[in-house]
Amino acid sequence: MSTYNIFVEGVISADIETEALHSKATGMVDGNVFYRNIIKDSGGILISQMVQNISKMKKLS
Repeated sequence: MSTYNIFVEGVISADIETEALHSKATGMVDGNVFYRNIIKDSGGILISQMVQNISKMKKLS
């Protein structure tokens, strides 16, 4: 999944590439995450083998 902003309040089971990821307290992300900005509220869950800041890598299309 590739998009500019992602707000997670439920469950996402997919690899994500985004400018900004905000995982709410009820959110769970299961997959690899490539991001520029990330906010994880207390209680939010991130299950991933790779979490990579892409600030210096490339621009999202």
